[in-house]
Amino acid sequence: MFEKKIGIIYLTKSKIYYTTSTQIPYNITELSWDGTDLTSFFQKIKNTDKLDSVKIVLGDDLTYVLVTKIPSSSLDRANISRVISGLIPEEITDTNFDYRIVGKINTTNTALVQIFAIPQKILFFISYAAKLAKLPIYFIHPVSILLAEALKSMTSPNLILWSRQEKLGIVSYQGSVYITENILGKTDEAITSLLDYVKSNFGIIIDTMIVDWTNEVSPLNLSKVVNLNIKKIDLDVIMLALNKKSDKGADKDILQIKPLENPIKPETTLSTAMKPDSKSSQPHNITKSNKITSDYNLLIIIIVVLCVAIIIGVIIFLII
Repeated sequence: MFEKKIGIIYLTKSKIYYTTSTQIPYNITELSWDGTDLTSFFQKIKNTDKLDSVKIVLGDDLTYVLVTKIPSSSLDRANISRVISGLIPEEITDTNFDYRIVGKINTTNTALVQIFAIPQKILFFISYAAKLAKLPIYFIHPVSILLAEALKSMTSPNLILWSRQEKLGIVSYQGSVYITENILGKTDEAITSLLDYVKSNFGIIIDTMIVDWTNEVSPLNLSKVVNLNIKKIDLDVIMLALNKKSDKGADKDILQIKPLENPIKPETTLSTAMKPDSKSSQPHNITKSNKITSDYNLLIIIIVVLCVAIIIGVIIFLII
């Protein structure tokens, strides 16, 4: 009996990383793309590599992953959807988010809930391309959760510094991601900000830094600022995805966003549906503006200004 051939796709807002390898060392294809279409890429790998399915890892710049507090009496999906809508600058539907309960604070009757959300347009693009290519999707998973799950056996919270396809700082505990931040080009303050955030919001004190940092920035310099113990661990997200099975269980216990069953043809390029880049030094302050909203607001302002100008012109004409 032949083993099914599965492709691994790591997708960010500007890059596609792809491999069909099943062991190290593996060959990985890196493609730049402008966010306009995924259909030709999916059709090419389906036909060329004769794939049975793909596992999709979404980069941090295409996902929202965090832990938030929700009253234990309000843990139904509809209420959690409303909470998420107030936290991230995206339209939240029943299809583009999921959650799981990761803990409880009994003294305040509050639950800790892991949130995972994708901009709706991105889910459209992925689903439409897969449907057109007749290529089943094994799972869609955020990179930060994959990394955190790899360290699930660790008994204490930790800070992950990861620099491969992206440069990320992630606070994780027992397989959950409390906060994640792209720290490309940022200073040591970005790291201390992550630590301060989880301490003030969840009472979590980090004493260990997990390092998989292979490029030009040395985490040893950062450790002088944050004063953490350092452990170097190989966190190859491609191999983690390859070895990960599809999660099964109750909705509240697993994170799972499925491709849309009947996706419509996307009419907007991916560039207008991106996760906004955070402009704040605080990782928990998520920017609530996006290109579509900004363009719409600008149009409204222009219309109002023109109307006012016309009215003033008419009044001046009548006076004269």
